[in-house]
Amino acid sequence: MQFFPTLSPYIYGSLLGIWLLFFLLGKRQFNQARQLTLDLALTEVRAARKANPELTLDEYYADLITKWEALIREKIKFIPHKSEFWPMPARPDYVRQRLNFTPEWLGAYLKINGVKLQATEAQQARIDEIAALTQKLA
Repeated sequence: MQFFPTLSPYIYGSLLGIWLLFFLLGKRQFNQARQLTLDLALTEVRAARKANPELTLDEYYADLITKWEALIREKIKFIPHKSEFWPMPARPDYVRQRLNFTPEWLGAYLKINGVKLQATEAQQARIDEIAALTQKLA
C-alpha cells in the first residue's frame, strides 16, 4: 500500500522547494516584524514622553499599538504558523500573539533599554520577571 501516489521525483522536489521558499520568506518577515516592533517602541517613546512627562505604560501601549498595526499591515504579508509548517496571513492580532506584544513585554523592553514608564504593581512585577529572564539569557 502506497501512502503517496507514484509521481515524478521532480514534482515532489518542486513542491518541497515551493514550501521551503514560503517558509523562508515567512521567517524573514517574522524577524522583520520583530525588528520593526523593537525599533518603533524605542523611537516613539521619546516623542511620547516629551508630549506627556507623566506617561503611563498603558497610555503608551494604547498609542503605540495603532501605529504598530498600521506598520504591520503595510510591511508584513505573511508569517509562519506557530507550528511553522505553513504560512499565515500577517493580521496584526496574530502577529501580536506570536510576538507576545503585551504592555508588560513593552515595559520590560523599555526598562532594559533605560526607559522607565509608570505601571501598576501587577504590571511592574511581570515587567521585572521578564527583564530578569532576559538578563539571564544574555
